[in-house]
Amino acid sequence: MAVTGSYRTSFTERDLSGFVLPTTQENGAMVIISSKGRGDKPIKCTSENDVIKYFGYPNSTYWNIFEAIAYARQAPLWCISAIGDNALFGGVDVKEASVVGFGTGRVHPDNFNYTLVNTLGSYIIGTGDGKTAQFAGTIPDTPLDEGTLKIKIGTSYINVEDSDGDISGDDIDSGGTNTIVYASGAIDFTLDGTLGTQEDTDIQCEADSSGSLNNKYWWLFTSTTSYYIWYNVNSAGSDPDPTPPTGAPTTTVGIEVAIVTDATADAVAGATQSEIDSEDDFSATVTTDTVTVIHSGAEAVRDAEDGNTGWTDPISVDVQGVDPDGAIPKVGENVTLEYVYNEDISTTVSHSLFASSPYDDDLAVEIEYLTGKQFKLTLYRVPSAGTTEFINEYEYSLVNEQNNFGKSLYIHDVFKNNPYIIPIINNDYVWSDPTFSPSIVNLTGGSRGDTPQTSHFNTAWDYFKKPNRYPVKNFMDVNGNSATKLKDLRDNYQYYSHCITCVPLGNDSASAVTVRQGLGIDDDHLSLYTNWSQIEDPYNNSFAWISQMGSVGTKYAMMEDVYDALSPAGDDEDGHGGILQIWKVVEMEEDYDDTALQELDDAQINPIIKDDAGIVKIYGDKTLKISLSDTSYVGTRRLYNLIIEKIIKNILRRQEFKNNDDFHRLKARSMADDYMRPIASRQFLRDYYVQCDTNNNDDTVLEQRKFILDVYVKVTPNSQFVQLRFTRLSQTQILAEFIA
Repeated sequence: MAVTGSYRTSFTERDLSGFVLPTTQENGAMVIISSKGRGDKPIKCTSENDVIKYFGYPNSTYWNIFEAIAYARQAPLWCISAIGDNALFGGVDVKEASVVGFGTGRVHPDNFNYTLVNTLGSYIIGTGDGKTAQFAGTIPDTPLDEGTLKIKIGTSYINVEDSDGDISGDDIDSGGTNTIVYASGAIDFTLDGTLGTQEDTDIQCEADSSGSLNNKYWWLFTSTTSYYIWYNVNSAGSDPDPTPPTGAPTTTVGIEVAIVTDATADAVAGATQSEIDSEDDFSATVTTDTVTVIHSGAEAVRDAEDGNTGWTDPISVDVQGVDPDGAIPKVGENVTLEYVYNEDISTTVSHSLFASSPYDDDLAVEIEYLTGKQFKLTLYRVPSAGTTEFINEYEYSLVNEQNNFGKSLYIHDVFKNNPYIIPIINNDYVWSDPTFSPSIVNLTGGSRGDTPQTSHFNTAWDYFKKPNRYPVKNFMDVNGNSATKLKDLRDNYQYYSHCITCVPLGNDSASAVTVRQGLGIDDDHLSLYTNWSQIEDPYNNSFAWISQMGSVGTKYAMMEDVYDALSPAGDDEDGHGGILQIWKVVEMEEDYDDTALQELDDAQINPIIKDDAGIVKIYGDKTLKISLSDTSYVGTRRLYNLIIEKIIKNILRRQEFKNNDDFHRLKARSMADDYMRPIASRQFLRDYYVQCDTNNNDDTVLEQRKFILDVYVKVTPNSQFVQLRFTRLSQTQILAEFIA
């Protein structure tokens, strides 16, 4: 908020108190399901604010975002969203006379073509009469996109699918033709259900001898009731008691339509619509000389002209006696086709603004034309409830030009790496100065698509096959569906990383062991955790179940200042350990007894527990290595990873293409020893030795043009089992002698 004391002095107060910047540099990586966010490249998030800005707010549906926030509060996080099939981008098109939302979402901007734009079409193929199931016609907009057809009966969509020219679905009669031709738009289908039954109904009209409209009656019969609809002109009067025509049901109901002072057809017709519409089971449409009355889906049309005298001849119409069921439309219900077709808009749109990711977005823009090919865009967030929120203003140009300060106005420069907007210019557009007035227009058409499957997660994880672009220290599988994929990334691409995964929600200790066995992984670079937590959702005043893998990853990242050597488990000591306190835990999925904890440990599964003091913590530090060794434990494995990485990157790579001589051997040995010494001095290693001399670089090694640096280590083991030995002495025993 800017507050001014004079026009020359102002201040801006920025509140970042809720967004904690990372305190370590151990890059994490996570593939999440989110309400928005890019699926075509990982985004580096260095704060809670970044996660929310790029991927949306968390909730019980998009709980993965809780995991991303937990890690990004502590360390930088490479985050990417798994996006399912049929995801579409929303946005707006800028035309000469208007700015309009997409309506129907579009493919990724990189694949967008102005001559083949997905456009939503609508076509009424027929109107129901209660006794018709088959509908045929020709859709006016072609060619159609396969798989986009929707059929709406009245205001409700029915179950229908179209594939390879065939129409099917629960609401389609399989005995019908049921075909659609995408090229020509020809369509023929039969709806499934039971046809309604009809009854013959007489409608008659009566006027007085003068031919005026005063006391003119309409009669509408059903099988049980006679309805008379009457107009009282000039004065209220009492309800009439007309004699029904011969053969009409004896039960009568009167409906007074209007009291009008002008006894003309126009006056009566003008009062008819609202009055009849307000009656149960009745509706009406009017023109200057015709009134159409509808009762329970059956319509009857009669003239309302002056000059009609006496009884008219009866008009027999079908009235719905029993409504149809299934997908058969009732009388008067439109059968509407909605579909997507390819439209050429290359001559009408100068440029388009896509949302940065496919989602049902909450963005809106207000665009003002300035001069030449320059525009000003004001970007807003439009929450589901509340006032429109200002985000930012941008001035941009469709051509490569600069403002008076030398800053580029070119649209692709202005919106480069923008978290909200991706711009596209239509190079085929013949320029004409815009004439539209600025107004706020929503970015429309975006959709997250289908629920992501394993293949979509794998596609997202594959971006981390580029370790130089996306270096990762801690991989976190927050859903428990990517352990094998993470192993591949670690083994073949990100050699110095560690992978964290979990047993999916809904498994007790026994089934968790079954899940672990099903993985078939024997690898000390992966760790498996179990026992999900229900947490308080501070963003929505609600609750959500999460795996806590983001919080577990945070405990890993916090080991940066101790060479990753300590165990992320148990109570915290000097900020290092396994206590999880980022989210307030309401309930744990399981409350394990000692037997279950032992079974989990034997299966190399690390449980998350709430202890007797109510503290939530990691209660295991095993890797997925089956046979016991130093690297069966997370701290030791990660310490070794760090030592290997630093010596290779900072020492041995400098030796590449250098001579294998005394000088370079001494240099490498000294640098390695300098690196190892502080690790040993803090007792993360009990002992170590670095060798790089003629003994391990003998003539055979020289002949092979190799250079060997040997590092020998003896780790300091952590305490897996803690024992109290409580010894009772007799009164005759001397304690000092016993201890000695």
